[in-house]
Amino acid sequence: MQKSELAVLLLLCGVVTASQFAGHGATTLAAKEHSTAQSIPPPDPQMIRAHVKFLASDLLEGRGPGQRGSDLAAEYIGAQFESYGLKPAGDGGTFFQNVPMVTMKTLPGTQFSLVPKTGGGDAVSLKLLDDFTVNNETQTEVADVDAPIVFVGFGIKAPEYNWDDYKGIDMHGKVAMLFVNEPTSDDPKFFKGKALTYYGRWIYKFEETARQGVIATLIIHRTDLASYGWQVIHNSLGTEKSFLKLDDTPKLKAASWIHFDVAKKIAAMSGMDIDKMYAQANSRDFKPVELPVTLKAHVVSEIHSYMGKNVVAKLPGADALVQKAASEGGGMMGGVMGAGMQMMSAGLSMGQVQSVTREVIAYTREKAGEDAVGEIVAAIPGLAQFV
Repeated sequence: MQKSELAVLLLLCGVVTASQFAGHGATTLAAKEHSTAQSIPPPDPQMIRAHVKFLASDLLEGRGPGQRGSDLAAEYIGAQFESYGLKPAGDGGTFFQNVPMVTMKTLPGTQFSLVPKTGGGDAVSLKLLDDFTVNNETQTEVADVDAPIVFVGFGIKAPEYNWDDYKGIDMHGKVAMLFVNEPTSDDPKFFKGKALTYYGRWIYKFEETARQGVIATLIIHRTDLASYGWQVIHNSLGTEKSFLKLDDTPKLKAASWIHFDVAKKIAAMSGMDIDKMYAQANSRDFKPVELPVTLKAHVVSEIHSYMGKNVVAKLPGADALVQKAASEGGGMMGGVMGAGMQMMSAGLSMGQVQSVTREVIAYTREKAGEDAVGEIVAAIPGLAQFV
């Protein structure tokens, strides 16, 4: 997907989401523009309720990935798209794009233990779900780890903020231990102040450590930093999960969260204090510390392959609209500014427009990456003021 297309998608998502705030203002705006454009009917609550009722019904059996209910849901959505006059944009002239997927479930035979390097103490065994959660991203049934733990602060490498927690250390074949979230900041120009950037999200932590050559990552859970308690980790990551089928992207043998009490135990085994380690991690001068503790892990997983379905439709004529905007001097600037102005005309404040757009941008960062979204925002005039 080209950057211009992704930028348009971001704004369209923002417009759709923002319409929830607009209330009757959207209808008023449509009436105002009826003389120059075809009026778009307001959302029909009863129709939305009917769609949700069917998709949430027992007939679809929860729409589990790779299950009959999921396929039925896809067929239903494809049929709805067709009824709206949209055209197929999937594989082979259909509304469906096949996506190779796998489900993985970490099994009870999985074991973690902390082993002192010096041999001056006993190994500490950890309990799955109570002390840690783990997924084997390499998508094999068994993965074994026996490697030293290196504390890498927040595990962030952000050149635009002159921040590098790795400082050139060779992390290949090692275990990274790091805090969730990112350095504390009140400065909008430094990790966007109090806002959480992609660098603070757990998915970035796993991606970056894998790029660094790490084989296992231990994200330290702290409720105030994560904004949710350990029970959320226990419930959401302790079940079967779906992933895209493995490609050539670096992956971890053990992508793990550890309870804060476990982090304190590792610090104590290393003769350190976890609170002081957190304070040090907040400094730009922080340097990674290899701890005198080894992680021995045996990760056992149940794997199933299946073909997922994206439902994809297109509305012919978008190219002509883009060309028309460009010929009239509006270009992407006009599209972005126009979308923002229309949302505000529909009854939203600038703050609401920005709030919605930021949520869309944050989600897109998780899927497309910080670099791609950053380049788009910087390259499209007018988009930055809504982020």
